[in-house]
Amino acid sequence: MRNQRGSTLIAVLIVLLIITVLGVIAIRQGLTSLTLSTNAQVQALLTQSSDVVFDKIQDDYQTNSSVSNVMSFVTLEGNQGKEWIACYRPTTSNIFYNILTNTTAVVPSVAANDNTVGLEGGTQGFCDITKDFSSNRNAVITQVAILIPNDPVEDARPFEYAPRKTDVSNSKIENTKRVRVYSTSIVPSMTTANLTTVQDTCLRNRISDDMDRANKDKETVTDCLARLGVPANTQVQEYQLTTVISQTAISN
Repeated sequence: MRNQRGSTLIAVLIVLLIITVLGVIAIRQGLTSLTLSTNAQVQALLTQSSDVVFDKIQDDYQTNSSVSNVMSFVTLEGNQGKEWIACYRPTTSNIFYNILTNTTAVVPSVAANDNTVGLEGGTQGFCDITKDFSSNRNAVITQVAILIPNDPVEDARPFEYAPRKTDVSNSKIENTKRVRVYSTSIVPSMTTANLTTVQDTCLRNRISDDMDRANKDKETVTDCLARLGVPANTQVQEYQLTTVISQTAISN
C-alpha cells in the first residue's frame, strides 16, 4: 500500500508539472500575440500621424497665398539648404504651419564626423516631448522638417522630379522649385530611453535630410531615434512648385 501511495503522488506531480508547462506556454503565446497587436497599433498610429502633416501642408499652400505658408517661406532668398523645423501642434492655436513665429532653422555642422547642427532662430520650432502631442490622446509627438534641397536634381532618387520646361499653345512652366518635407512621429511612452536625451540629442540636434551628398554620412533624426530604441515613423515627400505663365488671346 505504501508503494502504491508513493506511485500515485509521483503521477500527480507529473500531471501538475505538465499543466504548469502548458500554462506557461499559453501565457507566453498570449503575451507574444498582445505584443504583436500593440506594435501593429502603434505603427498604424505613427503612420497616420505622419500622413496628416502632408495633408495640412498641401491644404495650407492651396488656400493661403501669403508667405506664412511653409511652401512659400522655405523658397525665400537665403533659405535654401536649411531645414526649417516646426512641431505639429494641432491642439493649440500655434499649429505648426504658423512658420513665421514657430519654426527653427537647422544646418548641418561642417566639422568632419560631427552629427550636430547649427541653430537659427532659437528653439521654438522643436517639439517639447512632454507636452506637444498631436492629439488629445497625448500619445504621439510629430516634428516636421521642410527644406529646399541642395542636391542636383539628377540625384533626387527615388523622387525623380526633374524640372520640366513645356511650351503649349496657351501656357508655359517658367520656374520649378523642389521642396522636401519630412514628418517624424514618435510615441514617448513606448520607450525606455531617457526622454531628455531623446529630445536634446535626436529631435533638437540632428538633421532629417541626408539625401544631399554632403550629408550622406551624418546621423539623422530617424537614425538617432532607432539607436535609442524609440518607436518612430518618418515619412518624406518631395513637391514641385511651379510658376505657370498663361497666355490669353484677346480678340478685337
